[in-house]
Amino acid sequence: LIKKEVKVATRRRKRKDRDLDMDFHHTYVMKLYDRSVDLAQFSESTPLYPICRAWMANNPRASYNTVQQRSPTPEITNEVEDFSNSTDKINLESNCDYIKDIYKLPQPSMTGVKIRIPPTEPIELQEFILSTENEVPPMKENLLRDHLERWSQIRKKWLAAASENESRYAESGRILTAIYKRAQKSYL
Repeated sequence: LIKKEVKVATRRRKRKDRDLDMDFHHTYVMKLYDRSVDLAQFSESTPLYPICRAWMANNPRASYNTVQQRSPTPEITNEVEDFSNSTDKINLESNCDYIKDIYKLPQPSMTGVKIRIPPTEPIELQEFILSTENEVPPMKENLLRDHLERWSQIRKKWLAAASENESRYAESGRILTAIYKRAQKSYL
């Protein structure tokens, strides 16, 4: 009789596998529409969005509950910069490096009148008279043309009012443009 030695192949675990075993937690896998998510990883106060992301990833064994370390937010001082200075406007447009950390944009310029909605003109109502056999009713093309002219004027007034309302935010727009240009310089 010949004895054969049988070696049992022992699989060495990678360090990563050992770390996952140490972080063992009970699982509560929910399967919905052929996708699974381990709900035991999330606390009751977890927002729905991360849970949906984990469900879309369809990998219930993955750990999604890791807390990422973030740098602390700098303290915001109560000082509000005065953006009304004209030299600041020149510097914003010519040198985008002038912009430092901005935590608050300036308020829109105030106007006494509400310019967001343009004033409406009263409609010239004509007395409705049923046409008789002797009178010719107005042509539908004429009626349509009159309505189109009126509504094109109304649309122009709304566009002008919207443009005027947007001009109230011009200073904020300049600041945001300067911030964008500075960010683009750092990437190039």
